[in-house]
Amino acid sequence: MQVNEEHIPRVLSELVVPPSGALKTTGNPFEPYRLVDGAGETVGPAAAFFAELVARGRPATTLRSYGMDLLRWFRFLSALEMVWDQATQVEARDFCRWLQVALKPVRPHWRYPDGGGPDSDVTPGAERRIQGGARPRTATGMPR
Repeated sequence: MQVNEEHIPRVLSELVVPPSGALKTTGNPFEPYRLVDGAGETVGPAAAFFAELVARGRPATTLRSYGMDLLRWFRFLSALEMVWDQATQVEARDFCRWLQVALKPVRPHWRYPDGGGPDSDVTPGAERRIQGGARPRTATGMPR
């Protein structure tokens, strides 16, 4: 009997998604943001998508929002060692599953870069559960 691999979920609890790449502010109204990979190179598909959004009159805040989502998607694909144009519905499914269980990194609050602000008792670089919303779930999607 042949097993259809798309029905076998990945073990996402062990997946390490490094914080490679970045969404860069350019100061250019025709290209307000640029998504770059871990090597600092522009991610071409994202640049083309941003150009379409600018042409349609979308505000820079929309590009930033989509850019942050794309950054997370490209990081996820990189952790899977997969090229973006080879991704299938299976990777999209697993990305959505991973988002539900991923921990959010703790970063210093922009108003309190030296500490003393909200979450000041949390070590920068540590991880925390995202507050609010649904209860945390396991990698299989079951509530804890």
